[in-house]
Amino acid sequence: MHIQWRDKRMVNVRGRRQKNGDQTNRSSSRKAPGDRKRHIAKGNILQHGNPEGALPEYDAALEIDPNSPGAHASKVMALVTAGRAREAFSPVQIALRLSPKDPSAGAWHFFLCHAHVHVRQYDEAVAECRRSINLNKLDWLPYVDLISAYGATGQLEMAQQTLAEFDCNPTGLHGPVVPSNGLRTFEQPAVSS
Repeated sequence: MHIQWRDKRMVNVRGRRQKNGDQTNRSSSRKAPGDRKRHIAKGNILQHGNPEGALPEYDAALEIDPNSPGAHASKVMALVTAGRAREAFSPVQIALRLSPKDPSAGAWHFFLCHAHVHVRQYDEAVAECRRSINLNKLDWLPYVDLISAYGATGQLEMAQQTLAEFDCNPTGLHGPVVPSNGLRTFEQPAVSS
């Protein structure tokens, strides 16, 4: 079944509507893992443009399964984006404690790094960014925050070193492009036919 959310109704994409009060389908699966995943998915969608609206979805997922590392971790970026970075540390630390060897642990360390940057805790940001990079060298996002943290603390040589490390990293991004405005951007490599 494919679900979309419209207003406050859950709509089956194949045409059948389920009203919020429809107990036949919802009461029996209220605590089902699929419901947790649907709340996380909806939160992930809402996070882009409405991070405050995403938070109740993650909370609903955690109500269904308080031991879901994915629900805890997903909540973090919504908190940061909503300007509530100080609240982001606990959920991601819980996720890492629940599943320390999770394949997403590198991303979760980046979430910690990102939250530290937002609250200007640059030494902690550097440590978490490095952990994230060590767990997944192909993820380019921790490099951005790591370079920012070094720059914010006046460690310009370290920022330059990290930028050089990033330029040599096979992230799938094709080298630096410096447009006329002087801002450093990256472009995807051209696909040869």
